[in-house]
Amino acid sequence: MKYQTYKWTIDVKNAALTPFQSDTIWGHFIWAIKLQQSDDVFNKILNEFKQDEYKPWIISNAFPNNQLPLVRLGMDFDKPKLKTEAIKLQNFKDIISQVQWVSRELFDKMQDGMTLKDIYEQFEDIKSLNELGVIITNTEVVNVVEKNSINRLTNTTIEGALFSQPETFYRTPLDIYIKIRDGFDINIIKEAIHYITQTGYGKKASTGKGQINTISFEPTSFNEASGAFITLSNYIPKHKDYSDCLYTKVGTKKGKIADADEPNPFKSPFCYYQYGSIFRGIVSDNKGKMLDGLHPNSNIVQYGIPFTVGIKA
Repeated sequence: MKYQTYKWTIDVKNAALTPFQSDTIWGHFIWAIKLQQSDDVFNKILNEFKQDEYKPWIISNAFPNNQLPLVRLGMDFDKPKLKTEAIKLQNFKDIISQVQWVSRELFDKMQDGMTLKDIYEQFEDIKSLNELGVIITNTEVVNVVEKNSINRLTNTTIEGALFSQPETFYRTPLDIYIKIRDGFDINIIKEAIHYITQTGYGKKASTGKGQINTISFEPTSFNEASGAFITLSNYIPKHKDYSDCLYTKVGTKKGKIADADEPNPFKSPFCYYQYGSIFRGIVSDNKGKMLDGLHPNSNIVQYGIPFTVGIKA
């Protein structure tokens, strides 16, 4: 089954309270489709996601414009023979441990086999890393705002009930990658995107948070490589998805349902692999699964399909 890859670039106009992760973005898409399309169209799409086959579309996390995760392979450094070499290597490791992103150009090179060891051979200082495409500057600014809890019956503040609310501002536009299966109506995706830009993203969107504009939505592609794959999204694996873990980050979350008519808005907690995790195995778009059993309503599922890109390993 073939997919066409698109890059949806957005401008986040103000503070966002909800991270731009693949499962949450997918939830916004499926909710938009439920509201925009007929029940038959919505149910057909949702059932295709529930079945263990190639999904109608696969979506990534959002990344800073023209940046992608650092491919964390090739940390098998030779033992330094001199003190100066040991200091240099430790300095490099300290810097790299804090790096999240690299330029798209450097990602392509790492996808084709360039490793952290290769980058170290060109390392002199932070400037030399910047010139290679290693992104040192933080692209997010998080402000913590103190809020008062409100008694909705009296419409007054509750004494001593302050709480902290992290708000994220983005210095750059964000890129979201979408693989759309051949034969699937791309206009359904475009209409969902329009709906999301009109209504906002994430928590408190109805009060003005998470407002986004579409800068572009255009075809793109990644280099073809084999041997291993890196995920650009959250990932819940199914049996025999991969043969070995080369680098992984594990996260946990407790999902929330957008449907205001659902009496229980929360799903049970679950674990997943985070973006940037790397696995040895066959590169394909039929990986991951929709996780069920997290909510009493059997129709409610958790998106865990990975946006994978092949790498040499």
